[in-house]
Amino acid sequence: MEDSEMRSYLPGEWGDPERMQVLMGPLPHRELNHVAHTARVTFWSAAIHSWCRAALRPFFTLAECQGAFRRGSQIPVCLPQVLQLMMRQGEIVPMNQLNFTDHKQETWVGWGCRVLVVQPAHMLWGNVKYFVGLNTLGNTVLVCQAVLQEMCGRVVETVWNKRSSDTLLITLKDLHSLVREAVGTLENLELVVKTLVAQGRAATVLHHGTLYVKFASPGDAARPEVLPEELAKSDLREARERVERSLKALEEEREALRCQAKIALSRGAKTEALFLLRRKKRVDKSVVTQLGVLENLVSWQHHLDDVETNRQVLGALKGGVEALRTALAGDTSPDAAATTLDDLQQVLEECEDLNALVSSNPVAEDLTGLEDELEGLLLAAGEETRMTGEAELEPRLPDVPTEPPLPTSTVPAQRLSL
Repeated sequence: MEDSEMRSYLPGEWGDPERMQVLMGPLPHRELNHVAHTARVTFWSAAIHSWCRAALRPFFTLAECQGAFRRGSQIPVCLPQVLQLMMRQGEIVPMNQLNFTDHKQETWVGWGCRVLVVQPAHMLWGNVKYFVGLNTLGNTVLVCQAVLQEMCGRVVETVWNKRSSDTLLITLKDLHSLVREAVGTLENLELVVKTLVAQGRAATVLHHGTLYVKFASPGDAARPEVLPEELAKSDLREARERVERSLKALEEEREALRCQAKIALSRGAKTEALFLLRRKKRVDKSVVTQLGVLENLVSWQHHLDDVETNRQVLGALKGGVEALRTALAGDTSPDAAATTLDDLQQVLEECEDLNALVSSNPVAEDLTGLEDELEGLLLAAGEETRMTGEAELEPRLPDVPTEPPLPTSTVPAQRLSL
């Protein structure tokens, strides 16, 4: 139980003795029991990947793998065959077969030799050894491709998160201190760096006996390039750090000598106090010298920063000029703009002529006679209205009869007596 707790990568079936007794045995023949063969290979393949991730082991040997899965005095008998199958499927690759050549710098002849000769030959030889049943892995170093790629991703992500985009150049020693938790040993980091360089995500350069690694910026697909000014800035930064550490040590030594001289005077040891003060004076001179060196280093750093800033500004201006030149070419040139304005003026004039024609009345000349006739009718109507009004104002007399009146009666009218 304690062994299982220490080896957290072990699968869940590890606590079942009967189950593990079967799994630790030989690999079933594929033609006789295809299901058991596939299940056994899948189990040990997942276990090997889990062990590589937990132990931070992107590469290993057969003996190391057997030791990782030792159960008491028993070791998995089928591991050599499982590893051979994983090699055929490309899950693991022998270290000596890894291609660290940049594909962009590889010639057509080299590419053809690698793809058409080397890889098929290795595959054919591996198949022959598998079918014959030879265990020739021996001390061959095997690389787990999935774990190696995961480590590469974690290293790049860690560098991006912990360093700014203008300080992606770092020594291999400082890089190991930065990503120790992600890669483990320095050998693992060296393999990761070689892989990243082959993928075009990093670049290396040996400068004054120190290996420098520069990572590509986030989102930049181009291969990074180590510039001379970057190496100079790195040298100045390291020199400045050394001088600052030296100044700190000298300050501490000067203060210690001063305190010791005071103690010696308090004891009455004047000669010892003078000796300590002379040492303090030499330290003071060293401090003055180191301060001058530090000032020069800071000044050079500022000059390099100014040069870098000017280079970026000039690059931006150059890009702006090219963009403007491209934008003004073709249809956006001055001649094209003048032609366009002339065409626009002509179109506007045509539009004005069209609007004048549309807004004009085609029967305007005929309306002249009609308006005169209409004015005459209006005057006649007004005259009739006036005459009708005057006739209504004259008095009306009764009509004169045209027939003779009726004859009067001959009977005398009776007179009333009073």
